[in-house]
Amino acid sequence: MDFRGYGFSSGEPYYTSLITDALPIYNEFYKWMIKNSISDSLFILGRSLGSICTSEIGSHNPESLRGIIFESGFASIYDMMSRLFRVTGSEITPELLSEYSNDTRIRKFQKPVLVIHGTNDFIIPSIQGQLIYESLPEGVEKKLVLIEGAGHNNIFSFEDEYLTPLKEFINKFK
Repeated sequence: MDFRGYGFSSGEPYYTSLITDALPIYNEFYKWMIKNSISDSLFILGRSLGSICTSEIGSHNPESLRGIIFESGFASIYDMMSRLFRVTGSEITPELLSEYSNDTRIRKFQKPVLVIHGTNDFIIPSIQGQLIYESLPEGVEKKLVLIEGAGHNNIFSFEDEYLTPLKEFINKFK
């Protein structure tokens, strides 16, 4: 599925749309899964920018949600804006953007979490995955998998290192 305004989707691409669209899309997908007798429990995986959708859904802790997976995600939108786009200045502060950051939303998580990140990710450095992991609340079952040598866009080519913990996580909580 494409984000609003991306790929084959209509509309304008706004960062806030990722947040406002996430839970309604999850709920509609869940209804479709039930209607078609496919499953009554779901896992969500957010990759890169999609991690914000994952955080939004996870922060609502839907009963049908069995686990949350971050792949190459970021903790702080401020860190990413200043790193990738060199957006800085007194008008833009971490506090101003905190409500849009994953590390704020994930404090509400109650479901198990798997964080997967490549150590050679130069787009979203692996420290961001570590910060997601560290920001999770006490009592939430969590696992951090750092894939040695994997970058942002080739992480799938590390098949065993990627798929093994993913399968284990899903099998444990399904």
